[in-house]
Amino acid sequence: MTEMEIATLYTYFKECGKVTTDTRNCPEGSMFVALKGETFNGNAFAKQALEKGCRYAVVDEEEYAEVGNPNILLVDDCLQTLQDLAREHRRRMGTRIIGITGMAAIFIMVSYATTIVGGWTLAYIVKLATGQLNGLTPDQIAATFGETAGAPYTIAFSAIEAVLLWLCLNGGVKKGVEKICSILLPTLLIIMIGLAVYSNVLPGASKGLAWYLTPDLSKITMDGIAAASVQVLYSVGIGMCCAFVYGSYFDPKGNLPKSSLVTALMDTGIAVLAGLICVPALFSFGIEPTAGPSLIYITLPNLFNAMGSFGTVFGLLFMI
Repeated sequence: MTEMEIATLYTYFKECGKVTTDTRNCPEGSMFVALKGETFNGNAFAKQALEKGCRYAVVDEEEYAEVGNPNILLVDDCLQTLQDLAREHRRRMGTRIIGITGMAAIFIMVSYATTIVGGWTLAYIVKLATGQLNGLTPDQIAATFGETAGAPYTIAFSAIEAVLLWLCLNGGVKKGVEKICSILLPTLLIIMIGLAVYSNVLPGASKGLAWYLTPDLSKITMDGIAAASVQVLYSVGIGMCCAFVYGSYFDPKGNLPKSSLVTALMDTGIAVLAGLICVPALFSFGIEPTAGPSLIYITLPNLFNAMGSFGTVFGLLFMI
């Protein structure tokens, strides 16, 4: 559409306030945009959308544009028009800077999580599979992580991680991300529960459990608040990325406050569960509990070693 046509269409959109592409969900007074796919043609449902309460229907096939019906708007390409309409709305709302800064923050945070941390994880998968961590003392495992984190070969693992992530995303949300997460996340939860149980029956684990669960208000300092703020920023940043990916697929009839509450509770629950795995094990193996974010790559290998040959299998499943 031309600039003038988009400006005109935008005035119709302002009358509606809402856009729908599905005749199963037609809010009263909304604008229906007829999208097409390999097995469907939204143009054929334009009249039905109007009957269900839509104020306007945007079509791109002349046979569905009834002559003299001012509520059916004919354009060249509905998908392109929808994109142009969204662009026009962003321009008029002046929210471009929010999108740019949001995407930049997500890029930085997710780059760290998927490439750097992902590279470490792939390196540890190789080390676990080849038995390089078997029989090492806690100090040796800590030294191994320091060597791995700064080694040039970790860059290669990060590149492999980036390719694997691309393949996952290239499969789409339904066939890629959602399918993989529906298998891996429940598996990870089961493994974490098993590790939490095992960690808390190790010798000396009770001291760690008491240290973890006993409040100590003297530890609430500016340094502690700063550290917690960094963790919140990181966690929220990853959550923001997920919101960007899944938000556009959210069911319009879904309960957003309820979903947000469940997500927050699950996130907090998993964090507490991770603490129940790591902290008792720290005290059992005599590791300083302030080792930082790399703790998982120091504590868990010790935990897997304590489990014997079965620990290698458990470790591989956890890291994968």
